[in-house]
Amino acid sequence: MRILLDIDLNRAMQTRWRIGGWLFLILRLNALAAGPENEPVGSVLCSDFTASVQTGVALLKAPLHFSTGQWLATSAVLTTTVALFAVDQDIRRFAQRQRSSFNDHLFKLDRFYGNGYTLLATGGLYAVGLAFDQPGWRRAGLRATQACIYSAMIIAAGKAAIGRRRPSAGDSQLFFKPFTFQDDLSSLPSGHAALSFAAATVWAGSTEDAWCKILCYGSAGVIAGARLYHHVHWFSDVFLGSAIGCWVGAQVMRKPVTASQAQAGRRWHLVCSADRVGVALTW
Repeated sequence: MRILLDIDLNRAMQTRWRIGGWLFLILRLNALAAGPENEPVGSVLCSDFTASVQTGVALLKAPLHFSTGQWLATSAVLTTTVALFAVDQDIRRFAQRQRSSFNDHLFKLDRFYGNGYTLLATGGLYAVGLAFDQPGWRRAGLRATQACIYSAMIIAAGKAAIGRRRPSAGDSQLFFKPFTFQDDLSSLPSGHAALSFAAATVWAGSTEDAWCKILCYGSAGVIAGARLYHHVHWFSDVFLGSAIGCWVGAQVMRKPVTASQAQAGRRWHLVCSADRVGVALTW
């Protein structure tokens, strides 16, 4: 049996350049060399879900097993975050003086990265790896999705518990009102910074390509800057969010991903013609 899905190439050519950036990142990942495997897709999904739950439990328990060095590092991050309160106003004024047409376009990236769209990208990478028998893609997508989800959960808890006012909602960087669950009072830590650095840490750790690592962390840095540029976060917000994202991403990378993946008897093929491109599924 054969199913052919066609995509009009003319429409595809009109896709925004941002998708091209995602494809470049995906194609540059260096952990793609593994060949096809032979387990049913249902077994793979079940195994990956189980591994994801185990990773979440491990993250939850991680502080119980921190070494002295890890506690010192955690204390240093928290102390630095509080110390940055003293320069938040100065950095805020500096960021607002950088207005330009170029920066307006550059920092629009935070509309598509560091939020829910990031999960679409990481989940899409996982799906492509699963469909095309590419374990490297699947692992990178799975780990990045895990890192983003668990970072988002930590960030949500932190925002609610801290209740810091956004710079766009008031002048003082020292206004806090915990457990109010309002967007204007959910500044610390930055969710965009956390998700972008969580994904960057996983993707950079999935490749030996130096340019890919630069792209991963560079794009995350742009997101952190965008949150200051758009006047929705203080510098200390993005610092703590970035640290959380990097920590979660690193923890996820340390957790082994099960080797089971594949689709018995199922193969996807790229189909091209003069004016169309598509994929075919055969079984």
